Amino acid sequence: MKDPAPEETVPARGTERWRRIRRWAKSISAIIAAIGIVSAGIGYITNGVQFFSGIAEYFQDQSELGSLMVAADERLTRADFEAAWLANAKARQLAPRNAAAAEQQARVAMKWLENVRLTSAGGPQSFSDVVDPLKSVLIERLASTRGREKADLHAHIGWANFLRHRDGRPQTDIVEEFDAAISEDPDNLYGHVMRGFWILWNGGPIDKARGDLDIALQSSTDPAYSDMLIMAGLMNSTSDEFMAGAIEFAEKIRKAGRNIDDSSKRRLIWYYTNCLRDMDLLARISATLPAEEQTLFLDWLKQANIPASEKRVATYFMAFFAESAGRREEALRLYGELVSTSSGTGENLTRLSQGALSRLQQR
Repeated sequence: MKDPAPEETVPARGTERWRRIRRWAKSISAIIAAIGIVSAGIGYITNGVQFFSGIAEYFQDQSELGSLMVAADERLTRADFEAAWLANAKARQLAPRNAAAAEQQARVAMKWLENVRLTSAGGPQSFSDVVDPLKSVLIERLASTRGREKADLHAHIGWANFLRHRDGRPQTDIVEEFDAAISEDPDNLYGHVMRGFWILWNGGPIDKARGDLDIALQSSTDPAYSDMLIMAGLMNSTSDEFMAGAIEFAEKIRKAGRNIDDSSKRRLIWYYTNCLRDMDLLARISATLPAEEQTLFLDWLKQANIPASEKRVATYFMAFFAESAGRREEALRLYGELVSTSSGTGENLTRLSQGALSRLQQR
């Protein structure tokens, strides 16, 4: 009879089984770890793709933003204000917090406000149709600015209120906004020229507006706009005071080396034409400028693209003021030019010039 197996064989078998289980567990752990590493790698790759995709989208947006802002500025230089506004609106939608786009939006709004025109050819039928959204942008921008830009915004808000008033809206915060602009920036062009215009629009007196107009004339910020608004304000009335004032300030513009449009020059020549039958007006205008300057001023008016009949009026008064200044030979030449180019002896300027020639030749 054989002896039974030793008892230690049972524990030996158990030990081997646990060894195998541990090896399987390690293998499974290694597999799980490998899967984790692969998953993490995939995650990193996915995040990396998203990261670089985000960078690409950012630069694409920046490129589009830049293109839109360039387009808005280009349209603004062409005075295509609506197109400039729309291009900027897309830029603002793409980058609502972009400071340059916000500044450009306000700049477009101000330039459009300076040039709002009503038209019957399918355009805006009231100032408010254009002004209201522009004014809202300026008010929104106001809180984040200071100095000259803030003053410009105040002045243009006042101008927006003036245009709304022309639509029949209540008169609110017009001169107050101009005053606020000047308080923020004492030499602010827009505050002064718009306030001066507002005074003239309401009938003067010119002396009350003179200080504002003189400061505006000396500014280099936007002389073309300033000169235009000054002349528009002074030509708003045909009183003797305003006609003389228009000539006075047009001469200041000429002496500054700038010009005015041909229609304004024609209007000024018409003022001189009125002097042919209104001696009081002639005396008022004669006192506005020295005779020597009158001759230079009238020659400047003659350079406009105007009818020959109006050039003859300017020539007659050039002769008249040359005679007044004692420049006899110059007066004789100019009066003679009018007579020699006359369309007929019955023309008033011809008769006046013939009389002046006889008078001068007898001296």
